[in-house]
Amino acid sequence: GSPVVDEARLEALLVSVGAWARRSPGAAPSLVLALLHRRGPSRELVIVTPRAEHPSLPPLLAAARAGLTPLDVLAVVSPETASALEHLSALRRKTSAADAARAYLCERGACGLPVTTADGLRRQLGPVGARP
Repeated sequence: GSPVVDEARLEALLVSVGAWARRSPGAAPSLVLALLHRRGPSRELVIVTPRAEHPSLPPLLAAARAGLTPLDVLAVVSPETASALEHLSALRRKTSAADAARAYLCERGACGLPVTTADGLRRQLGPVGARP
């Protein structure tokens, strides 16, 4: 089974070392990740493209890079990589449009509607700096 976490003790520990971790984030990367995780859940962004070099992919990637946080996960799937990634459940039932890449933003196991434009993806990701 999963370990039982005493949330109050964990919070007290993270608060007590938080200032130190902010001053020296390279000294304890796992601790910094734990601090970030306490601030909010991670998200998964899956971009499915009709081909690796499709012109609709770079704008979506630029929007993703601007709006994702260090805890978020990005996966880009093309016909060339699909078979190697088919075992990942987060990628199942996600398809590209015939003429454009599609981006699926998921959080806590639920995905929003796919978008095909950078503006649509930026709206889903929210304003820069709104998340940790």
